[in-house]
Amino acid sequence: MSNIRQSIIALTLGAAASLHAGAQSTLPPPPKRPALPEYTPPAQRERAPATANQGKPNTATPKFDPTTVEFTPIWHKLSDGTVVGPDDYYEIAALKNNPMIDEDLWSFIEVLLEDRHKEMDFVAQAHPRQCVKALTTAIANFDINDKSTQQALGDVAMALNQPGGFIGYLVEQGMISQDMGTMSHHIATDYTFTMMQSIKDTAPDGATNDEVTNIQSKFLLRHGLSEPLEAFGRLSRRAIESNPSLVENADDILALKGDDFLKAAAAALAPLSDEELRSAITRAYEDAHGPIGG
Repeated sequence: MSNIRQSIIALTLGAAASLHAGAQSTLPPPPKRPALPEYTPPAQRERAPATANQGKPNTATPKFDPTTVEFTPIWHKLSDGTVVGPDDYYEIAALKNNPMIDEDLWSFIEVLLEDRHKEMDFVAQAHPRQCVKALTTAIANFDINDKSTQQALGDVAMALNQPGGFIGYLVEQGMISQDMGTMSHHIATDYTFTMMQSIKDTAPDGATNDEVTNIQSKFLLRHGLSEPLEAFGRLSRRAIESNPSLVENADDILALKGDDFLKAAAAALAPLSDEELRSAITRAYEDAHGPIGG
């Protein structure tokens, strides 16, 4: 599934490449976090008894197979058969449902999650208009047979796409092992495959292959941009709470949660000028994290 997601993201990025050839990102690389207190993984707390082969050279280590580990899926079905995903960002939900990650380790992961949220908030603060477009028009209008929609979404993905995701980030930081990362990706992919199959199974009668693929593509594209768009949601909520007159029906919008809130907030903020939008989201970022560059 990751190959499908990467192919679609690559398609949208490629559509905008000619507009951005040679351009450099305006976002500085995230700073390396200071070392956390030492954490000893459970597997290392109790040493396994020595075996006859221990210490011998060229002893093959079996490759980890995530399908051998039981886990609770991060999706469930309603009584009508509709597949419902997690309320959390799906990679965080996958990490929480990973039986290889215990409570002790999760407390360390939460520290890095705060850092990751700040990093994603910075992406959303730098590109608020692209976040609004993603949530209101670019993904909704995407059509695999219409190059103009691919280019529009490519511009958005170019600014917001974060290769690797949070699971990859944790592996890169050394917070979880490769096997833990593999298991977490397996849980996340199980959800993605289930949603893709559900989209196919519930497609309207007579829907063409292209029409089904379009619906699946929109799910994958929204899926791939989840982190920065959820960051935009955090900043939008803070911006509207601190200044309800910024949008119409602020109370109704703030009462919503999850994707419902994201879509409503983006639609309400869309009429603002670029300057007004950037100012509101920047104030929300600085309220949460302090002055930019400070």
